[in-house]
Amino acid sequence: MEQWIEKYSPKKISEVAGNENAKDEIISWVRECEKGKTKPLMLFGTTGSGKTAMAKAIAIEKNWNLIEFSSFDLYDEEKFKSALSSVSQRGLFGKSITLIDDVSEETEAKIITRIGEIVRKASEPLILILDNPWTQKFVGLRLGCKMVEFKKINSADIKKVLKRISESEKIELKIENFTGDIRSHINDLQAGSTENRDRNLIIFEAVRKTFNSSLSNALKAVDESGLDLDFFIKWIEENIPAEYEDKSEIAEAYDWLSKGDVYNGKKAMGLTLYYKVVSVGGVNISKKREYHKFIKYSFPEVIRKLSESKKRREVIKKISEEVAVKLHCSSKYARRNVIPYLQDIPYFKSNFNIQSLESL
Repeated sequence: MEQWIEKYSPKKISEVAGNENAKDEIISWVRECEKGKTKPLMLFGTTGSGKTAMAKAIAIEKNWNLIEFSSFDLYDEEKFKSALSSVSQRGLFGKSITLIDDVSEETEAKIITRIGEIVRKASEPLILILDNPWTQKFVGLRLGCKMVEFKKINSADIKKVLKRISESEKIELKIENFTGDIRSHINDLQAGSTENRDRNLIIFEAVRKTFNSSLSNALKAVDESGLDLDFFIKWIEENIPAEYEDKSEIAEAYDWLSKGDVYNGKKAMGLTLYYKVVSVGGVNISKKREYHKFIKYSFPEVIRKLSESKKRREVIKKISEEVAVKLHCSSKYARRNVIPYLQDIPYFKSNFNIQSLESL
């Protein structure tokens, strides 16, 4: 099952919901790009307001090759060089547009410096996406880019999009309160349409088919599950040792995942299908004989650890804000200069939460 956020993503600038003033500025920017007068575009504003959808719609409408990077990708030297190349050289297969997403106040100075270098060298269309560009660290990027703000999408525009999706999927639209985050609402709409399906059973069945059915059924299982491909492959990666017993099968399966990961880095270039076929298909054909046993598939450990890390970061952020109020300093100062010492106090080591702070 395809994710609706992708299935119903806008294919033209005019199809992006809301932000009519921003659309006019972007259309003007695109025309300048077509004339070769390229200045990078910075799209900023609230989460779920259509910034990333707009970048992708531009690429589709103008038939430009979209090359995507997140700010995290730029820690990798090769990906950084690839980003520099994509903005400074015309592609072999026509015009390209480069998108750098996930730039935030948490982005380290080293990465912002690298993004600044990419901005300075850009002779091909480049789009940066931020939520809040108004901190001091982004001064250089602001000066080097044309800035376009995306505001919260109004309820009428969101309802129009959700109604169109509901009619297409033949389901009832039950959402009444709209927050301005259209991406979240589309995801909620899809989740509501499948709420009676047991998600764990869906995952287990798809993983089982990958390991134990024909190649065509294994590939079909991924689409039918409706799971994000990266998330699904993490499940496969976690459970190979439990499913396969022969060391050569295990080695071959991981080798295919490694080869598939090469295409994962190039999904923006239309290579998602190769990523799926090489990764999922490769694991499937690595199995040389049947094992008649019951396997209880395990949740991916790497995702579990990331989730725990995220929860801890959220707690630290909240505590930093509380400390900042008590000490009359910024939350950033509290996080860097106070929290590390609090964590060394025996009491806080075992009770590191908001409640323990309030007891001070």
